[in-house]
Amino acid sequence: MNKCKDLIKAALKGRSPYAMSSKLGVTPQAIYAWLRGDRIPSFIHLPKIAERLKIPLDILQEAWGKDEMSRR
Repeated sequence: MNKCKDLIKAALKGRSPYAMSSKLGVTPQAIYAWLRGDRIPSFIHLPKIAERLKIPLDILQEAWGKDEMSRR
């Protein structure tokens, strides 16, 4: 299971990937890649995603770490 993908979907909360991309400083294509599970967010974007989700950063970091390890 791709936890980052699920968390990114939750972070959108009805907003477009374009709106989220501008808030995070990434391209909309990056958001779509995260949503497809093709890629996971860069570690530097996690604090903003955690803020958007209103969750502690360590929860998102744990999900990121598990997804990163599953890619190896």
